[in-house]
Parts: sequence; C-alpha cells; structure tokens
Amino acid sequence: MNGHSQWEKPERLVVNRMPSFPINVFPDWIKDFVEGISKELNTQVDLAATAVLSILSTSLVRKYKFKYENLNWTQELNLYLLLASDPGSKKDTVLNRIYQKLVELQRLQLRKVREKEPVILSELDIKKSSYDKLINKGKEDDEEKIKQLKKEIIDLEKSLFRKMFIISGDVTQERVAELLKLNEETLTIATAEASEMFDHLDGKYKVDSIDIYLKGWEGTSYDKLRSSTEDISLEHPLLTLCLFTQPQEVLKLKKHEGRGLLQRFLVSVPERFPKEKISLNNKMFNSLITTFEENIQILFELDNRNAKTITVDPNAWDEFDKFYLDIIYESYEDVTYTTQQWLMKACGNIIKVICLIKLAGAIIDKNEKDYISLEKEDIEKARLLFDYYYTHFKKIAEEKYKTFKESELEFFFKRLIQINNHFGLDGKISATTINNNIKRFNNEQREIMYEKLQEHKLLKVSQQGRKITVELNPEIKKMSYKDAIRFVRTSIN
Repeated sequence: MNGHSQWEKPERLVVNRMPSFPINVFPDWIKDFVEGISKELNTQVDLAATAVLSILSTSLVRKYKFKYENLNWTQELNLYLLLASDPGSKKDTVLNRIYQKLVELQRLQLRKVREKEPVILSELDIKKSSYDKLINKGKEDDEEKIKQLKKEIIDLEKSLFRKMFIISGDVTQERVAELLKLNEETLTIATAEASEMFDHLDGKYKVDSIDIYLKGWEGTSYDKLRSSTEDISLEHPLLTLCLFTQPQEVLKLKKHEGRGLLQRFLVSVPERFPKEKISLNNKMFNSLITTFEENIQILFELDNRNAKTITVDPNAWDEFDKFYLDIIYESYEDVTYTTQQWLMKACGNIIKVICLIKLAGAIIDKNEKDYISLEKEDIEKARLLFDYYYTHFKKIAEEKYKTFKESELEFFFKRLIQINNHFGLDGKISATTINNNIKRFNNEQREIMYEKLQEHKLLKVSQQGRKITVELNPEIKKMSYKDAIRFVRTSIN
C-alpha cells in the first residue's frame, strides 16, 4: 500500500453496477410472473429469471433440440446456471415458488409408484417363479416364452424405480449418475444452497470425479465402472443445474475452472435490491401464478418420444453467423484464459437460452409445436443476453471478486468522510478508527478499496511499523460533503 509522493488533483471514480437481467426477452406470461415475484419479495429480477430459465430447460430438454445446418451444429437444451447473491435475497423462496408445480408433479409420480408397489411386487414374484421353472426345464420350445418373461420382468422392475427428475444439491457424483440412469439420462439439480454440492465436488466426504458434471453439460457418453456394485453406462446424459449460492461460495467452484467446469455456467451476480424500490404492498396477482404453473405443466407434459428441432430462419442466417463470429472473435481479445474458455462455450449457452424462450412463447402463445425457428428479433435478444452474462461472468471470474463488490466503494468512501467530520480528524484517520466504525468489511476488503481509491488520488495510505493511517486528499477536505461524495458514484450500466 504505497501512497503518492505528493498530492495530485483527485479524479472522480465511477463504479458501474451490474446490469439486471433483460426480462423483456421473455414472453409476457413469464415476464409478468418474474416481475411479480421480484416486486412482492423485494428481490432482484435476476433470481426469478434464472430459476425460470432452469424450469424451462427441465420441461423441454429432450423434447426439442437446436440444429443449425449451415454449421452442422446441434445443441441440447439443458443449462448450467449459477447465481451468487447475498444472504437475505430470498433465494429459497424464489426457487420454491418457481419449481412448485414440477415438485408437485414429481411427488404425484412417486406416490403412484408407492401405491402400486405391493401389486407389482406380487406380480414380479409370480413371473420370476415362472421364469425359473422354464429355465430349469431347458426346453428349446420355451425360448420365446423365456424371452418374453424376461422382458416383462425387466419392465416391472423399471416400474418400481422412484424417478426423481428434480433434486437438491446434497448429492454425490455417483448418485447423480445413478439417478440419470433411472430417469432416462435426464436430471435437474436445483438448489438455493449450492455449497452442499460444492462440498461434494471438493471431495469433502469422498474423493470423487467431477466427470459426470463435465459430460452432462453436452451429453457426452459416461461410464462408471464399479467393483462392488453394478456398473453404470450412460449414452447421452443431460444435466440441468440451477445453483443459487452466496458470493463467497463461488470460490469453491472456481477451484475447478482448470477443468472447464466454471466455464460451462451462465453466471449472474445481482446487486442488492434498491432500497427506494422496497414496498410491502406489491402482492402478486393469483392469476399470474396460476397462468405460469398451468403453462409450465403444458410444456412439461409434451410428448418426448421424438425430439423436434428448432433451427434458424433463413432470413436470419446472416445475423446468426455474425453473432456467432463476434463471440468467437472476442475470445481472441485480451482476456484471461478462463474467460476465453467461457467465451468458446458462450454462444452455445446463449442459443440454448434463446431457444427455450422462443419455444415457451411459440408453444403457449401461438400453439406452435413444429417448425419453430429463430428469427432476427431472437438474435437481437441473444445479443442482449450475451452482454448480460459476459459482464457477470467477468465479474465473478476476477481474482478479487471474492473480497468485495465494487459498488460498495461509494459506501466505504462516504463513511470515511463521515468519520473524518464526526471526529474532527483533519483528514487523517487511523486504521483502528476505520475498523471500529466500518465493520461491514474485513481487512482484505479494506486494502483493495484503499488501493482503488488511491489510484484516483482520493486518499493515500501510509504505514509506520504496525500503525496504518489513511489520509484524505486535501482537495476533498475543502469540499462540501455532497461535493466530496460526488467523486465516487455508482452508475447503472
């Protein structure tokens, strides 16, 4: 922490707030629902928007896939979503509200299995007994009967599986593979406490591989060979991840960026909900909830026997190609290796999102289920989403994101001026005084803020032995309180 040799004219420091999710990309029935949750719970729209994208993926994956003939490019519609938000931002409530309908449908399915279980077990015993008798006889004439009985036994055993297509994050990688096997190789993990999952990734309970998460993003074949139990072989596993967590927990996922796990995620880092928007009178209309849940059920119950294709309208080929190339070219700019890897996957991720949004509107609003294609306006929406996610990923991929959010610099600088005025310190404030009066930040966070404020000649930090002193620029001391605060302002992108 080296101060300046002499004071220079202070420079205004403008700190940009993270952009909010562009909810106008949604069809009206989703947009109204997302806004309704945000206002009622006094939380950022990013939380509801992230969970909505996840539930669209859960509902439509394997029923549709994206294919662009010009590049011979096929994309499945599963998503990896990560949202880092401070405690108290209503992460649990938002996730529960949005997934409520699908959780109810899952409970209903499990209950039906439990109710039928005694009858199925009885029938299974009878068929196994008949099967054993035919095997023991060893007659060639019984081969067809044996084959048929074996098929019926396998079908009955499958009907006993308690399929869970949505689970929370407290699950081992091995169990994830097992659930994928039981559920036609498709699974959603949605949790407001992703730290549970991150603990498993870090091998807190057992040293394990993260391969299932790497391969489940694009559907690469996966084999789990086990010595004590049956092997697991997956041909085309597809995971959808909706992980809400606290900002500091993201560091656990960053440990795996060397293998490309973090780079598979679309990341959101919403700012704290503005206090001027807080209201206790914004209850959401029940009609919005009913409409949303009914539409999600329609999407979820679509026939999944033959996946349909969503592609690009020929009139939008040029716009699509330019969007694709712009992202690829961006990866050749002066970016970190992690960001470069993210950019190489970003176009596919954004296209997945746009396809899900397009399908939600076409199926529900227009009753279209076949021959759906992305048009020019969809590519424009894709650009908005790319700008949003690119800004947020760079923020979370920064080495020092773990320590503080830049938007809190204004608060920190404001408190320094208040402390100086309150205690009559003539611009020189000891670190002890700062620590005692600004308890929101730890030592590491304060040091980074000192560094940024020094870069703009707003203060300098000196150290004698173990004693640290912060000195405000004399020009700042001459100003009125309002004029001084003007030198650090938070702007909205």
